[in-house]
Amino acid sequence: MRADGRWRRGRRVSIIIGAIVLVFAVAAALLNPRLSRYVESDAFRAELEKQTAKGLHFPAGAYAPIRRTGLLSAASDSF
Repeated sequence: MRADGRWRRGRRVSIIIGAIVLVFAVAAALLNPRLSRYVESDAFRAELEKQTAKGLHFPAGAYAPIRRTGLLSAASDSF
């Protein structure tokens, strides 16, 4: 009897995992064309440029030269 209970539980878990995989596969199939169109659009490129530029601007940055102190290490006076 005990092995029969394990079999049933394993079967249930397999069915649940299969259902989850099926839901993800269907969602990917439905969302893929929309996502591809958005990534290829000019709106996506403009937003990507805006976010990248925002992350790269350091208005109050003052940096000292970097000097090597070893094979894999470096040091700077200020950062």
